[in-house]
Amino acid sequence: MYTSRKVALCSTLQHIERIWSYALEARLKINLRDLRTHSAVLVVNDVYVRRHLREFMTLLLQRLGFQRCFLVQDSVASTYGAGIGFGCVVDIGAQKTSIACIEDGISQLNSRVRLQYGGGDINQVLLMLLRKCGFPYRECSVQDSYVDARLMDKLKERFCHLNAKVCGAQEKQFHLRKQNGQWLRYTLQVGDEAIMAPLAFFHTELLNITGKARKAFTQQPPQEQYDCEDCFDAEYLRETGRKNGARAADPIVAQLLAQPRLLPPITADDEELNVVDQDEPSSNGVAVHNTSSPCVGHPQKHFADTANGVYQYGQGQVMPLDQAVLEAIGRCATNETKRKMYGSILLVGSSVKIPGLAAWLQSCISQQVQPGIEVNVFTKGMDAGMVAWKGAAIMSVLESARELWITQVDWSRHGLRLLRERSPFLW
Repeated sequence: MYTSRKVALCSTLQHIERIWSYALEARLKINLRDLRTHSAVLVVNDVYVRRHLREFMTLLLQRLGFQRCFLVQDSVASTYGAGIGFGCVVDIGAQKTSIACIEDGISQLNSRVRLQYGGGDINQVLLMLLRKCGFPYRECSVQDSYVDARLMDKLKERFCHLNAKVCGAQEKQFHLRKQNGQWLRYTLQVGDEAIMAPLAFFHTELLNITGKARKAFTQQPPQEQYDCEDCFDAEYLRETGRKNGARAADPIVAQLLAQPRLLPPITADDEELNVVDQDEPSSNGVAVHNTSSPCVGHPQKHFADTANGVYQYGQGQVMPLDQAVLEAIGRCATNETKRKMYGSILLVGSSVKIPGLAAWLQSCISQQVQPGIEVNVFTKGMDAGMVAWKGAAIMSVLESARELWITQVDWSRHGLRLLRERSPFLW
């Protein structure tokens, strides 16, 4: 099984190398031989696997040949792009939704969560609803055709909204270009489908048609991610401490040795990410399987880390967006931090462009917290899908970022150890 995973990772990296090479040469007009004079900033997920980041750095610095590179988490880059010092960043992409609480440029470890649904799932829900009212383009298949997927993405941006004051059927038109170059015009009546599709973020039973696995990933603690090439991880210190009798000599090593050895959970997708599961029904219909500190003004509903679990909300439903935000903020350390996060919930990602989404999410969260807690959900006045990239560009020119850069020569000499020393997040 380990060999098959390794082969799959190598194959994936080869595909990524080809895609990035094409983007650099065909889109950015940069010759690959000239990359030795260019620098790169690698924007990574908040919920990450350390082994994957090591392979990405090797790809950028050795196989593609960039002069230097450093890593930054996407939610941290979003705060820089939005110009805020702290906040709960909700990043809704095409295939996933990431939530993380950021304070002073640091992503809070316990607050990170990744849900396996996004704008692409809303497209499928919209197509299903439109077909029930006579969608004229019957051959549309968002799963098999990139052209159809892009079409539904544009229709979602044009038609969908979360404004309860807009109701009734409206006549809409769209154009489709066939493979022979011919343009076809379709006309249809769009009514409640325009508001029902984005409501799937909050009523996730609609997402059952997408066949998505009901999983949510949280960040695994650093001491539970072992790497044979990292001679400074907790497992290495524990083993060498036993061999050298350092239990009493070094208090840090002694503390590590005293901790029970926890094997990392294994899942079908990311074997080093925690999958959370709640299977004990509570009085309010939400499964509870943890006893950590509750969030401000919210019932005690929390994540639980299990080896092969699946996070389930209610009767086997995918977790709604508002509940995921409440859970993430609820795992912050102090009530003061939680209040700050409630007052600064930033929406980013290409799938947050639905009119009324921020106001709807704010209303849902406000109804579930104590009176007196200010809830503010907002987007910045720019393309929401470009906020993280803008933040990464800003970070690359900061004076304080000089110590983050990892050069090609340094990576060849020291390898993984540099990520532990220079990563702007807890490694």
